[in-house]
Amino acid sequence: MESHDSKPNRVPNQLEFINEEDAVFILIDVQEKLLPPIVNQEHFLNNLKQLLRILPEFNIPLVVTEQYPRGLGTTIPELKELLPPNTPIIPKTTFSCWADDKFKSQLESLSNRKTLIITGMETHICVFQTTLDSLAQGYKVHVVSDAVSSRADFTSEIGLKRMSQAGATITTTEMLVYELLKRSDRPIFKKVLPFLKQF
Repeated sequence: MESHDSKPNRVPNQLEFINEEDAVFILIDVQEKLLPPIVNQEHFLNNLKQLLRILPEFNIPLVVTEQYPRGLGTTIPELKELLPPNTPIIPKTTFSCWADDKFKSQLESLSNRKTLIITGMETHICVFQTTLDSLAQGYKVHVVSDAVSSRADFTSEIGLKRMSQAGATITTTEMLVYELLKRSDRPIFKKVLPFLKQF
């Protein structure tokens, strides 16, 4: 898939630990009318809630998208109430977030951060297309496998496989958080420990 930007590509080095100072958290399209047929909902939503509670403690900025919210509803209330103040929520009609000018502008405003933590739905559509375009833009991408979902396990698995083949790092919620922490003697460890115990 071609990038929606003419900037030259660079091959990201995925063999590095994620750096909290370089990361942006992307939450894609977890909306009221899209959610009902999604599989593994409870596990999926619990992991998203944990990430929404933990990642802001690392001062990782969050960008939320909503696919055609006028027709499909907005981000579900149980996630929306966990969003940090002034979180940008970007309505779109494109499947790849990068094909939306407001999303591109938001990421350009965070141009010092070149790693994207991608979550949301559906794995094989908006998450997949956004991941491929992010890689084409030169970003390192970590797709949180238990914080993405689709209407069927099979399509989600194929989406994750293709993203991995394209160069994305496939991780899990717990793995990502401990990778960000790196050690247990940091003050932030005690702050997030109550949430870590829920994994």
